[in-house]
Amino acid sequence: LGEANVLFKKLEPLFKLTTVITRERTPYGEIRCRARNPLGIKTAMRLLGMPSGGCRRPLGKMTKNGVGYIVETLKEVQNTHPEIFRPVAEFFRVDIEKRLSDSGLIQSLSYDEI
Repeated sequence: LGEANVLFKKLEPLFKLTTVITRERTPYGEIRCRARNPLGIKTAMRLLGMPSGGCRRPLGKMTKNGVGYIVETLKEVQNTHPEIFRPVAEFFRVDIEKRLSDSGLIQSLSYDEI
């Protein structure tokens, strides 16, 4: 049970990616934007270098704030518990840290504007 709790604590930030809620500014005022599963998870997978494909309609991309939240969450996990993403890096032959700082990749995963 102790080992399971330790693993849960390491993974807990990733569980929050199933629904990402952000506040977005639009020409019509501020809105609450909710990116539901699988959008956040697929975006995280693409950031990590895992093939996931796009989301079917009506889901598309996330907002810049939403992608930013995912990037920060993945960076937190990578910095505090790099062993979590090590199997992904090895299997898909990717550099996780490089991908999480690739502004072109990050930008491609969000809408240009709302």
